[in-house]
Amino acid sequence: MKPGACCLMLALGMAGRAQAEPPELDTRVAQRVLEIRARNPDLRDEVFAKMGGSSVESKAFLHCFATPYVDLGDHQALSGTLDYFGAGSGQAFERQSQAAGVSWNLRYVLGGRPANFRREIEETEARWALVLFGGNDAQNENERIYLSRLVYLVEQLESMGVVPVLGSALPRRNPSKDRWISRFNAITEAVAEHWSLPYIDYHAALSALPRKGLARDGVHPNVLGEGGVRAACQLTERGLRYGNNVRNLLTLEMLDALRRVVAGAAAAAGAAAGADADAGTDAGADAGADAVPDPFPVSVLVSESSLPLAGSLPERCGSPGPSSRVYRTRVALGERSRLRASAFDLHGDRFPVFWVRVDQEGERCVRRRMQTLEVDAQPGMWDFMVEVPERAAQEGQILVLITRNPR
Repeated sequence: MKPGACCLMLALGMAGRAQAEPPELDTRVAQRVLEIRARNPDLRDEVFAKMGGSSVESKAFLHCFATPYVDLGDHQALSGTLDYFGAGSGQAFERQSQAAGVSWNLRYVLGGRPANFRREIEETEARWALVLFGGNDAQNENERIYLSRLVYLVEQLESMGVVPVLGSALPRRNPSKDRWISRFNAITEAVAEHWSLPYIDYHAALSALPRKGLARDGVHPNVLGEGGVRAACQLTERGLRYGNNVRNLLTLEMLDALRRVVAGAAAAAGAAAGADADAGTDAGADAGADAVPDPFPVSVLVSESSLPLAGSLPERCGSPGPSSRVYRTRVALGERSRLRASAFDLHGDRFPVFWVRVDQEGERCVRRRMQTLEVDAQPGMWDFMVEVPERAAQEGQILVLITRNPR
């Protein structure tokens, strides 16, 4: 995960259970959280809204934190956060959200008059919104529409003073369906990065569990068997072998991190902020010294109007349209790689994209598609290029996303 978004995930322990590392919001995300919060000081910091599909609407998700059936296990430090968000008889945990429902995708949460997400925020005065989509959206296999809807929801929430907390869609046991889930998760993570928002990687955490932490249907998360949904808040060694238990822990830890940002805002001094920034830089340098990081995903948010005029395109790419603009990003591959490269216009347009070989003989196109291309690329230097027509380049943004594309 690149700097700019807090990513929370779990690692698989030797006993086949998830082991959590307490999240820390990096400086950019923490500052962004406080900026959004300042837009509407009247919202309630101890209240969050749940937005998503059936796994969010499920009573196995967070509801048990409002019951006596909670065992924090080795995570007793979260008890203060449990009490904080449990104020008002635990309504945030057990509330049946008007912004979540069975089979819901982003179209449903944006629908209604007023929109369902607005109704939920207006009724709860929630400061935080758990925005957990992608699973049902991926069934349509339309990444461009998903991105457009997600960005619209994020920006609407921010304008209301509500902090969006983005989360990845849960894994699937079906490899083909999980491949599409991963593609949509890459978009969600990129939005979290470029909008500097908190992000929870449920997909990675559950993928490390036995049977991916899923129930028999291979879609919804399972739960510690004894006690049914009441056992979903058993955050013990045994409980953290199950999907819902892990998901509840991840979410509670993120709420804890957000609470600490707000609580520390008044006491944060410039010197302390500088010390935190220095510490983060040193840690990154040490980590890079031990291992070469995977360059993927490559994620860039591009302002279309700032792009240079195309002039000409490399050999075999064809001729650019009049007054069109071009964007290119260079990728150096040390080994053969299957890649998927996309240019998603936030206004919904589709542009030509090119995969260009760069070597001592010059530049030449090896593939041309609209919006998205897939390649099996040999080691060496490559350019991913996007041609933006003049009509679309007046204003707007493109999300360029290059990810690994396993079979």
